[in-house]
Amino acid sequence: MTARSVAPPRPGSGGTAAVLMRSLKGALYGFVPLTSFYFAERWLGLHWAVGIGIALSVAIIPLELRFTGAMRWCWIGVLGVVGGGVLALVTHNPRLFFARSVAGDAAFGIAMLGSLVIGKPLVAMFASWSVRTSEIYKETPEYKRSFWVVTLVWGIVNLARAGGRAYVMMNATLGGVMVINLLTGWPVFAGLVMFSVWYPRRLAKRYVKSIGGESHMVNELLLGAVEETFDVELLVGAEE
Repeated sequence: MTARSVAPPRPGSGGTAAVLMRSLKGALYGFVPLTSFYFAERWLGLHWAVGIGIALSVAIIPLELRFTGAMRWCWIGVLGVVGGGVLALVTHNPRLFFARSVAGDAAFGIAMLGSLVIGKPLVAMFASWSVRTSEIYKETPEYKRSFWVVTLVWGIVNLARAGGRAYVMMNATLGGVMVINLLTGWPVFAGLVMFSVWYPRRLAKRYVKSIGGESHMVNELLLGAVEETFDVELLVGAEE
């Protein structure tokens, strides 16, 4: 008897709790190479730690893909880990192995704010990857305002987190960097999810009611957007 392959759940499915649980599992997989690097550096030295960290970062990609369902951004994540490893070896500073999260946060924040400048909110684009949205709804003030504000908040939070993590990485101990990355990773995402659903829901419900739609349409659209956003952040290293 052959095992039946199970397709990854569609982003946004299952409600807020399901989205948060899937993202938590993905974030935990992402922390495996980072915690392994920390202990390997203490017990085996920097060279072994970098090698183990890079190897595990590649090894856990299939596990992360169970929750993302796409290879879209994995190569960026691997390049980030290799770049952090090279920096750590060249400078003999193990804290720079975590430069991936700072660079990922900064790039993501700039991309979010830049998308607003050109009038194409990035979170709305992520939503279109996972949930088919009515072209009519895309033209409504509710849709435009919702994703503009949500994209703005994600951009500001990511840039602020990049600055805080960079400061800690340059001034704290390796253990301190680990703790700050952990505390500012998934917990921050959870808060963003709550805001990203609460704020637009007030606007979207008005539109759904006006067309006689069901309330689950609102949650599916919003949760699909934020889960796709998290998947990209995880694979480029911003959530680790």
